[in-house]
Amino acid sequence: MGLAGCELTPRERELLPLVGPAGVVLFRRNVSSENQLRALMHSIRSLVPDAIFAADHEGGNVSALAAAIGAPPSALALGIADDPMLTQRVFAETGRRLRDLGVTLLLGPVADVVVTQNPVLSTRAFGTDAAAVTRHVRAALAGLASAGLASCVKHWPGHGRVAVDSHLGAASLDVELDALLTRELPPFAAAIEDATEAIMVAHLSVPAMDSQALATVSPVVVEQWLRERLGFDGLVITDALEMRGFGETPVVSALAAGCDLMLFASPIEAAQPGIEALADSLRQPIHDERHAMARTRITRFVGRPVPPSNLVPDAAVYPEARRQGAVALWFEDSQAVKWPPASADARPRWGLIDAASGDRLLRPPRAEEDLNTALGGATPTTSLLLEALEKHLGAAAVQPVLLPPPGSGSAAQSAPFAPPEGVDGWIVASLRPWDDDEAQAHFAPLLAASCRWIALLGDLSLQTRVPPDVSLLLVPGATVEDAQLLGELLTGQVSLEPRGRWGD
Repeated sequence: MGLAGCELTPRERELLPLVGPAGVVLFRRNVSSENQLRALMHSIRSLVPDAIFAADHEGGNVSALAAAIGAPPSALALGIADDPMLTQRVFAETGRRLRDLGVTLLLGPVADVVVTQNPVLSTRAFGTDAAAVTRHVRAALAGLASAGLASCVKHWPGHGRVAVDSHLGAASLDVELDALLTRELPPFAAAIEDATEAIMVAHLSVPAMDSQALATVSPVVVEQWLRERLGFDGLVITDALEMRGFGETPVVSALAAGCDLMLFASPIEAAQPGIEALADSLRQPIHDERHAMARTRITRFVGRPVPPSNLVPDAAVYPEARRQGAVALWFEDSQAVKWPPASADARPRWGLIDAASGDRLLRPPRAEEDLNTALGGATPTTSLLLEALEKHLGAAAVQPVLLPPPGSGSAAQSAPFAPPEGVDGWIVASLRPWDDDEAQAHFAPLLAASCRWIALLGDLSLQTRVPPDVSLLLVPGATVEDAQLLGELLTGQVSLEPRGRWGD
């Protein structure tokens, strides 16, 4: 279950012992500081003593508990660095911090193998190659295990080449079975071999496995494939059941298909009707066997022996991994900028296009009409990245351009951007890929102006639109920490070896 805020409401205090959920999933809305979060969790434990505490704290911008324990680097940064030992250290440190808080289960790592322009995952995944993703999933699990923290690998059977965000609509992984076996499934198979405690099922149609039912409610996808063929006997967790990709399917169908935990991300008061319907369904004898099996797995998970962790804090690993994941590209036969383009004493004239801040004001993603309303029909009110950039770069040469998140239906409708002359370089921040209309309206004008360099924060897919005579700096994350790193890189406070010829 989800909760409304940073402390329990009176109604939540009534509902938690009455409903008796297996656990609570913690989101950004539940966290303002470490001490506050500890107090909230203590309050929950007093009402549900064996509660599982889960959190989407994958890294990068999906780091729900960042206000308490900081945000790890994004999975894509680790994939670009491609050092499994570094990945293991990052997840060991993340596991240590989470376990120290009392968190039971990390809803991660992401095991999806992505295409280059994935509107759902972007920097949340380790990369586009199944073997590389498998390496890093294994390293992540080893790190979490060393900290004694349980993992939930997601999103089975693979969300990496699905263009539709299942938060917002029906999504389908429509590929041949051979493609699934060689691309989507290997990271999950490796995670099962390495004893992940849980796997999250995506709200996807997967015709190659089951042409009739959504994966979440498909005994074929869950029982026959995940449990029988791959041999997984841990917890199977649904993705959030309020997501539009799940539709109006009866919630109890997920239990009947083999899922053990039903995830309601909404605050418990808002989700109460769905919970009550589920409780009524569970009383039907037809579900007794599945209900008993799910309870057995949950009880086994809660009571599993957790070895002591002797890890010492490794505070340096997060900034180290961010640096390793940053990339500078330049064309050696041109006059393009070689990094860094400025020094701390000679700051560049720079501009910012921020299409990332709106995303963080709108998590989880909403339907287009809700998104436009929440943004006041146009833009977020402030850039969450600007202060961190200005700390290192000085004031921007022009007023920052604030855009709604790409894919929201609003970005392309905003007035096309006309960049002024005399700006050395542009910083473009986004958590999702830009479509053609959005790029034409807001990114193409930068290329037509006389800028010498472009820095991408977060989603990196715009790099394919940059000609070779413009230097590129890629930082695969759009947290405040990523913005700070970018400022240090642009002023030479942190060194970065260029990757040579643009496009290599």
